[in-house]
Amino acid sequence: MIRPALVQTVKRTAELVMDRGGYIRKVESLGTRALPSRMAAHGLRHSEGRAEVKQMLAAVEKKEQRQKKFKPNTKLDFYPFQR
Repeated sequence: MIRPALVQTVKRTAELVMDRGGYIRKVESLGTRALPSRMAAHGLRHSEGRAEVKQMLAAVEKKEQRQKKFKPNTKLDFYPFQR
């Protein structure tokens, strides 16, 4: 993703979190890193990607809703939310 598109994506994500009652503690860019394995999409091969860390907090009463929505997906190697 080119930089202006990345900035717009981060802004939209932040607005969505705040509209739903959460707030953002920290957004940190880790820069460009090598991917653990090469990926192919739209006829292109990718070996590098941007990494970033976002710390977001949401209301406790919505925890069950998030757990249902983001239940572990066996096709992925990670969980969207660790807690």
